[in-house]
Amino acid sequence: MLTASKPFSTSRLAAPAERRECGQGLLLLCDPDGHVAIDSSDMLQSGTGSPVAATGWKPIFPVIDAKVLRASLRLLERAVLRGYPGRLPRLPRLPRPPRLPNRWTADAYHRDVPVLEIVTRIPAPPERCFELSLSVDAHTASMAGSGERIVGGVRSGSMGLGDEVTWRARHFGIPFTMTSRITAYDAAHRFVDEQVRGPFGRWWHEHRFTEAPGGTEMVDLVEFSSPLGPLGRAVDVLVLTRYMARLLEQRNRWLVAELADEQG
Repeated sequence: MLTASKPFSTSRLAAPAERRECGQGLLLLCDPDGHVAIDSSDMLQSGTGSPVAATGWKPIFPVIDAKVLRASLRLLERAVLRGYPGRLPRLPRLPRPPRLPNRWTADAYHRDVPVLEIVTRIPAPPERCFELSLSVDAHTASMAGSGERIVGGVRSGSMGLGDEVTWRARHFGIPFTMTSRITAYDAAHRFVDEQVRGPFGRWWHEHRFTEAPGGTEMVDLVEFSSPLGPLGRAVDVLVLTRYMARLLEQRNRWLVAELADEQG
């Protein structure tokens, strides 16, 4: 700061100046004697102090200890898993995938959402395959291994457009409850069941039936995702994709055996 008692000398300011640079890019314009004359913000400073011996910098933010950071992240993770400070917000529903030909890959869907495609040949007409696939009694019998049972909604017979059913089953030793609804229905050709309430962030299952030599080609298209963001996506990739594929294949084997017996 300039003072009246110690004015700046014009002869010193007129002298050739030199730049001194610190490690973080702060430039100081100094007079030949090493006194600061003008700093990098163009503010005029006193030139009568002690000669500048070194330059440096001081961080604006405090350095966070790595152990403290890890402990804080663990506490945050536990709070999220326990549902604190309340229920997690429901994820927005993704747009329905477009209708595609019989042969396609998961790349046609959202790349961040797992998609299963299972093609099964059944020695029975499409009408009968369609009807049995909509039967809650058939589904219960095919999922007997996981103890799946009906606890609400349609309890017997075949489902129709808008019908809901609530299932309870045990997977990985944990009981789960899921309510699904038939949201699309094209007799003998296609229907879709979607989760209304349950453990998934998203569950969309399309069943398609096409006449083929010797019977029917049934295609299951399943788009699903777990909640909890990145943690849920890791669970989808590492565990759920293979597990859900095995469950669908188990159900389809039951349908094939049942319909083959009917055809004799």
